[in-house]
Amino acid sequence: MHGIASKTLLSLFLAVALSAADNTTAPPQNEMDAYRAILTRTTATRQDLYDLVAMQDGVFEKYPQTDERNRYLSQKGITIKKETNIEVSRGEVAKVTLQYFNLEKGMLFWLTGWEFYALRDIQQLDIMQPKFTSHQTLSGKQLIGIWSTAASTAERRDNYSQNSGTQNEEAQ
Repeated sequence: MHGIASKTLLSLFLAVALSAADNTTAPPQNEMDAYRAILTRTTATRQDLYDLVAMQDGVFEKYPQTDERNRYLSQKGITIKKETNIEVSRGEVAKVTLQYFNLEKGMLFWLTGWEFYALRDIQQLDIMQPKFTSHQTLSGKQLIGIWSTAASTAERRDNYSQNSGTQNEEAQ
């Protein structure tokens, strides 16, 4: 009896361990699954950033393989680094954010393209807090918060541009 109970317990343990391993390595089935996965990560990865860009562009599910999504983003001018499943730095996030949303870039970033200056520009736009450096990592929650803030900033800029264009036409 004791042997059967220990075999059952061992089988149950292995089943749980294997199913947990399958859940962590399985790619997200849809955009919402990927978003939830990013949200729960203690440290965001480069692929998380690239997936957010694909979601924002509406092509996440159109390109189900990460290689396809990254190729698409690269063609749009987004800097894609080879190693995608490593921690993403704040500098990398700042650079991709500036590129994607076409936010105001400072002269030094424009001249060099360095992540250090991209972070400085993003901090001046109040999208990221100034107390961090370009090499520090961030959580999935922080990544999504930064991305959302950048999207709102770009939307306000676009709305302002449209409204000021309309006012100029009415004045003439």
